[in-house]
Amino acid sequence: MIVTVEELKQAKKMLYERNIKYDKDIEVGIMVETPAAAVMTKDLAKEVDFFSIGTNDLIQYMTASDRLNVKVQNLYDTCNIAVLRMVQQIIEAGHSENIRVGICSEMASDYKMVPILVGMELKN
Repeated sequence: MIVTVEELKQAKKMLYERNIKYDKDIEVGIMVETPAAAVMTKDLAKEVDFFSIGTNDLIQYMTASDRLNVKVQNLYDTCNIAVLRMVQQIIEAGHSENIRVGICSEMASDYKMVPILVGMELKN
């Protein structure tokens, strides 16, 4: 889980300086799944080729909930306005740097969310 720009730069430095063999055509991207990373997406977008929004973790961390804990799982809500605003901000930050933005996890598989995500201009 990436949290800071510095952490991302360090990971990229390790990849490039250690001469790790990998296909140079493979793009470098990050999962945006912590509120800290979500807040920093304008800066992070300058360092990567794509974002993938990890909604399960992002929702849990943003709403202080746990999908598996019956005492607080009612707080886990894909339609929470704060979560939707954060997803919109991530998409906008990616688009501002011309990088692809994708989404995964339960929100991505919920057909009822498709019109909302398309309205946010999530393209892939």
